[in-house]
Amino acid sequence: MKSPDVGEKSRKGPRMSSAEVAVWFKQYVDAQDTEIRRLADCAEELGKSYSYISHCFRREYGKSPEQYLLEVRLRASRVLLRETSLPIIDVILQVGVRDDVYFRKAFREQHDCTMTEYRNDHWGVKQIKTTVKDNRKMRSLLTMSGS
Repeated sequence: MKSPDVGEKSRKGPRMSSAEVAVWFKQYVDAQDTEIRRLADCAEELGKSYSYISHCFRREYGKSPEQYLLEVRLRASRVLLRETSLPIIDVILQVGVRDDVYFRKAFREQHDCTMTEYRNDHWGVKQIKTTVKDNRKMRSLLTMSGS
């Protein structure tokens, strides 16, 4: 898959602000999440060092590229768990992860349940996407109505 358009490249890569570098990198990860094996390879395609891109990304989004890639993969795994009957290991491989122990642990930490428990609780259910802000609003409404 072709990377997002980054304009004309110089010898050191395209001339971009640190915010533009972070946005490009995020778009690249979003477009190729399951194909990415090493984030350093993505940085190479941009013609920048991985440490520079990581710094720009962290400044722009408040998290490391690794954390963001994990979030993207966790989100993709939730969809596969809800909408397919693929075995758990195949879900893990399909989202581009090779270390299933690491991914299972990350999933459990994120969702307070195993992947199997998640599937059993959400099988075939279309989830309504809510933001943290929406969740806070809902909690405050429930608290107010319960008083």
